[in-house]
Amino acid sequence: MSYSVQEEWTGSADAQTQENGTAGQSAVDRIFNVVPTTGSGTRLGALYAPGLPLPNSPHPESPVLRARRRSVQQTGPQYYVVTIGYEALVSDPTDPAQSPLARPPVISYSSVTQEVEIDEDHDGNPIQTINGEPLVGVTRPFTDLVITVQRNLPTFNPVSISTYMNKINSLIWYGFPAGTVRITDIAATSVFSDDQPYWDVSIAFQVRRGYGQVIDAEAWDHRCAHQGYIIKVGGQKVYATTDDGVTVAQPVMIDKVTGVQLADGVGEYINFPVLDEIDFNDLNLL
Repeated sequence: MSYSVQEEWTGSADAQTQENGTAGQSAVDRIFNVVPTTGSGTRLGALYAPGLPLPNSPHPESPVLRARRRSVQQTGPQYYVVTIGYEALVSDPTDPAQSPLARPPVISYSSVTQEVEIDEDHDGNPIQTINGEPLVGVTRPFTDLVITVQRNLPTFNPVSISTYMNKINSLIWYGFPAGTVRITDIAATSVFSDDQPYWDVSIAFQVRRGYGQVIDAEAWDHRCAHQGYIIKVGGQKVYATTDDGVTVAQPVMIDKVTGVQLADGVGEYINFPVLDEIDFNDLNLL
């Protein structure tokens, strides 16, 4: 069965109701004349005749309006009038109950534990043998706080958000000092709810504080023992030797200012910033 579908240009109407002057329901009707071109038509066949707007399809003049209702009236033996009703919620953008973009951020806390190699004990003493040789492979668990912020945003730009990856906070963020926070996970999902498109964005921030002799600002730095085979003696660079003048087989601790060899049991460490800094407050999540 096939039908001829023709919209009545004079048959459309629209209305809007408001509550408290800010929000309500917007409605628009489109009216179509439907006539079977082969055989005998039926009311149900006319109601869903090919050529009519599909359920939930957007209005051609306003994609915010969606086809929510349809009804059919038989006005002749083979003549039908189908009314398609479009509706959309007219939201108050400042009311969280109506607009998903007005909802406050959802903040959750968790923790993550990682085994990280260390080169000194909790008192700052180097981890080494009794003869002053460094021991490698010693680790300790680091348990960091993870703050996940979920917020609905009108747009999401993956290129812009990627600039925040592999960075640490340059300024205080959420009360945590500079250099302690980095982004570890970003998730974004496009959502179309109540005829309002938005992005459900979730970003995880991992917080690492200073430990031992490490201050907060150096928490994410690469830290290593300042040791090697070449030292300075009388301002000249020479290979470090044992007490009997033999070149050392293991690196020795070296003062990072003067370059001289340190006594056994004295540790010296150096930090290398490996992550760029950026202001996380510019994300406007909180």
